[in-house]
Amino acid sequence: MVAKITQDAARTAAALLSKMPAPLSAWYGNPMTTETADQLLSRAHMQQQERLRAGADGFQLQLLKTLCHDWLGTGPNNGFAELGALAGRRHERALWQLVRGQLLASRKTCGAMAYLTAGFREAAPMLDSADYFALVRQHELLGYLPWSKKPSMALALDELLAEAAVIKQLRGGQADMRACLHQDTVG
Repeated sequence: MVAKITQDAARTAAALLSKMPAPLSAWYGNPMTTETADQLLSRAHMQQQERLRAGADGFQLQLLKTLCHDWLGTGPNNGFAELGALAGRRHERALWQLVRGQLLASRKTCGAMAYLTAGFREAAPMLDSADYFALVRQHELLGYLPWSKKPSMALALDELLAEAAVIKQLRGGQADMRACLHQDTVG
């Protein structure tokens, strides 16, 4: 299971290496091993140097580097606040907010839903209907998780959704109203 999660995390994060806009519906918050984060960080550094020489955009590479530093526990506050200020395009702003929210959600840390909600609002016009409703359902279910100021052990999306589904069932489907972010579209 751990190997699959690591492969999923590496494959999804590798989408940030592309020159094409990274998918806004992907989950970038799955935990990465130190080895995976180091490898992706190295690739991002090399590609960023190439893009700087070519005068090309490097926001996604910077986001990947920040993501890797988060999993490695390195860098001052992991650089997310500074990177948010550099997100000039709508896609970049949405991606930054979604990735930040996903990393907080993976550790069930307060603030996750605020970033996910803001990222979803920014991303919504750029999503096809299947991705739109998949994110609506995903975020609605994540809203059942207990959030804490103290980060817990990082979990993959599948684990978070399974835990949230159990909590939802135990509550009889009654969520805290702050968790019901998209009632108008899901019921």
